[in-house]
Amino acid sequence: MYDLGAVVPLTLTVRDSTGNLADAGSVSVTVTLPDGATVVEGPVTSTTTGVYEYGYATTAAGRHVVRWVATGVNATASTDMFDVLAADPGQIVSLSDAKKHLNIPATSTTDDAELRDFVLAATAVVERYVGAVARREHVETFDGGRPDLVLSHAPVLSVSAVVEDGETVAASGYALDAPSGVLRRVLAGAGSCWRGGVGGVEVTYLAGRTSVPANVSRAALIIVKHMWDTQRGSGGSRPLLGESEAVALNPGGTGYAIPYRALELLGEPVAGVA
Repeated sequence: MYDLGAVVPLTLTVRDSTGNLADAGSVSVTVTLPDGATVVEGPVTSTTTGVYEYGYATTAAGRHVVRWVATGVNATASTDMFDVLAADPGQIVSLSDAKKHLNIPATSTTDDAELRDFVLAATAVVERYVGAVARREHVETFDGGRPDLVLSHAPVLSVSAVVEDGETVAASGYALDAPSGVLRRVLAGAGSCWRGGVGGVEVTYLAGRTSVPANVSRAALIIVKHMWDTQRGSGGSRPLLGESEAVALNPGGTGYAIPYRALELLGEPVAGVA
């Protein structure tokens, strides 16, 4: 993963029919952005025989697809992808906290990219149990004809816009229960319901927390360490029940393996949280 604004080094290696490095007739590279727009660069010249390099300066967060095409002599093609993080990727713990927990010197950057992946993965796991922690904006649509809308991410910090049947609803027209994420229509008289048919109500809101409870951040660090140890061949096997480092699967049996110590800190999964 790359930070927004970083330059991503893209490389194509071309070989001839005997397997030796060799230049192609013409080489171009196309980067497809998350919104479907494309950036085409070409012809790209080789930096050394058979090696073509291009530095793409990122401008958007999300998944990017890279397509190299070499034509003429030694024709070939290659497709790859890379992800770009948002300016605020939404992490429960910082990279420096993860390195401190793993006793990695702050000055060492060798494993930073891998650790950031672990932190983001641990964040997703933790939020399955406690609800939204990192602050993120969400836009959701709902069917009308009901008094309450249950937002998918809670707790909710604020609601910035509500559009009902094509019309903006004033803040006085709804009431929010922030901890549960339930948004209730408020109209004069009894029996207030949201108007509109299928997908008739659109809600833009900010979910997350202004501070991270200590048990939540500690659980995230424990999960990060478990991923770190498993990747390096230590701590990856399932201990016997009763051992302190036993692990369990998330509900459904197909999620991440989480150390019991982290589960004890997190408690039961939040109902309805995906």
